[in-house]
Amino acid sequence: MSDSCTKKNLISFLPALAAFALVCFIRHFKFTMSTYNTTLLALSYEYGFLPRGLIGTLFHWVTETFDHIEWNYMGAFNFSGAFTLLYFILLFVFYKVCLNHCTEESKRNLKHLLVFLSIFAFPMYTTSVNFGCLDLYLGIILLLCLILLVWNKAEWLIVPLGIIGMCINHDFIFTHAMLIGVLLIYKLLNQQGNKRIKYALILLFFLIASLSLFSHFENYTYESSTEIANEIKVSAKALSESGNSYGKTYLDEEILGNDLSLSASRLDQNEDNLQDLPVFLVLFSPYLVAMFYLFLRLSGDSDTTKAKRISYLIVLLGSVCILPMLFNDVYYGRYMFQLVFYYIACFITFISLGDNRVSNCFDLMKTDMKKLTPMTFVWFLYPFLLTPFRAVAISSSIHDLAEVIFTELTYFIQP
Repeated sequence: MSDSCTKKNLISFLPALAAFALVCFIRHFKFTMSTYNTTLLALSYEYGFLPRGLIGTLFHWVTETFDHIEWNYMGAFNFSGAFTLLYFILLFVFYKVCLNHCTEESKRNLKHLLVFLSIFAFPMYTTSVNFGCLDLYLGIILLLCLILLVWNKAEWLIVPLGIIGMCINHDFIFTHAMLIGVLLIYKLLNQQGNKRIKYALILLFFLIASLSLFSHFENYTYESSTEIANEIKVSAKALSESGNSYGKTYLDEEILGNDLSLSASRLDQNEDNLQDLPVFLVLFSPYLVAMFYLFLRLSGDSDTTKAKRISYLIVLLGSVCILPMLFNDVYYGRYMFQLVFYYIACFITFISLGDNRVSNCFDLMKTDMKKLTPMTFVWFLYPFLLTPFRAVAISSSIHDLAEVIFTELTYFIQP
């Protein structure tokens, strides 16, 4: 295919995805921001180097610097909207960088994966529960790191970006850093000489910085916690939509240090998690089987080197890093999104970096999938029924189905 035809296809593909993004935005955006997310903007480093304080500190600086962004609900809304727009821009920059670096014979497979990722990524931070959440800002950091890794330039910036991610939310080490870490290991194992040393050092500094900050934030002690909580409460109320509400759960648990694990609301959320997760696994089982099939193909290829096999195994198992969040927190919707994003983004990055084995095995997998159903578009349409992912509930459809199933099950097994 000529260069002009390639450029034309690239231009037509990305605008089509942009139109799809706009449709998703219009469909799911509710022009509202949850009280929990506005409360997080009230945190700032004026109270010390506290956990999750970076975005609030930035918002505080913006409100003092720019007259049109005020310390009220619309200021919080517009601030979050600006970063949501940045998220979409970086998502498309990532897509374009991947398409530019991908070999021509693998471009079709790459486009399929980009479309599939978009089904999950486009609506994720436009819903009322996730608009302006801290994961939005972590997603921006992750996209910047992915762009650098595919671009193969300025990759040392991953270290300060990781530090920023930890300051935004130290859960970053379990939810987003795992993808950055496994891709650094992948590049390390598949390079020689000075390049291998470069990636080893980047990975080392990235881990040291992340673990050091995690230790600091996890063991952070609030001085005068009651006074700080009262001040944050006043600031948070001013940022809420009603002007009189705030994220009580966050202040009670994080600032005041109260144990809410046995509270009625937390027990209800844990019950929702236990119901939603098995339903999610069953409904997503076709994709889970396809993913394991692809990894088996990659590892069983006779041309695959030992270093490649090790790197594929590390990528396959790297998602276990999210297990502490599944045991200790309730935001299963966000965590399932991160798992989906993790595996799709890994394959996208492999193909973009010229890993022909991944593209060849992906072709073989698609051939086998066509034997199950010739209507391959079904594999793209099906996720629309299960998205967008939410916060505590994995998604509305998955949660509603889980409620029906477990309500009926409870009815039949009761004494």
